[in-house]
Amino acid sequence: KDPRGEQIIVAVGNKSISNFALYPPNTTAKGTFENIAQASNNTPEKLMQALLSETSFEWTKHNSIGGEIKPKKSEYYAKMKSMDKAKNYYALRCKWTFEAAGSVYAIVKFDFVQQDGQRATGAYTLVKKNNRWYKHEKAYTTNTCLLFIAFKDQALKALFEAKPTDNPIHNALLTAISTPNGIDLDKLFGIYDAWKKGKDDAQINYFLDPTSWINQK
Repeated sequence: KDPRGEQIIVAVGNKSISNFALYPPNTTAKGTFENIAQASNNTPEKLMQALLSETSFEWTKHNSIGGEIKPKKSEYYAKMKSMDKAKNYYALRCKWTFEAAGSVYAIVKFDFVQQDGQRATGAYTLVKKNNRWYKHEKAYTTNTCLLFIAFKDQALKALFEAKPTDNPIHNALLTAISTPNGIDLDKLFGIYDAWKKGKDDAQINYFLDPTSWINQK
C-alpha cells in the first residue's frame, strides 16, 4: 500500500508470467449465453462473453470479484435482455496476462461495437480465482488500462516486450521507461500525460490510437 492506494506489484526480484498477445482480426465476444450455468468463465474470452450476457444482479455477481459489487439499474438488465447480440458485441484487440501476488491477471482491450456503427474502446482488468475468471471491481490497474485504451496495439506490444526496433522514436521511449527489472508503467503513464499536455505530435502520431475516445481533441 502507498498514498495512491492498493497496487499490483507485477514482479519484485522474481520471475512472473507475463505475456502480451494481439487477438487475430475479427475476434469477437458476443453475449450469447442464455443463463448463468452456461457461463463457465474458464477463459478471459468466455468471461467477456458472460459480461455481455448479464441479465440479472445474480449474474453480475457471478462475473465479478473484489470491492463492493453493486446491482446495475433495472434499465441496464432490460436492455441486455432485448439487445441484438449479433450486432452489439466486443471486438477483442489485445490481452496482457501476468502474475502478481500469487494470482494471475489479464487486461483485455476491446472495442464495444454497437449496431448503429459506433465503437468505444475499453479495457477490463480480470483475475483468475479457483480456475475461473472474474472482472476485478477494484481499480488496481486504472492507469495501465488507460494506457491500453490510448496506445496503438502493436506499439504497446513492442513496449511491453521491451524490444528495440529500427524506429528511433520507439527506442527513445523504451530507454526512458526501462529499469534493471523491466519497464516502469508509472513512468510510461507520466510520459503519456506529458505528451497530451504538451501536444507532442510526433510521439502522439506514432504511439497513440487516433480512434480512441481518450485521444480525441
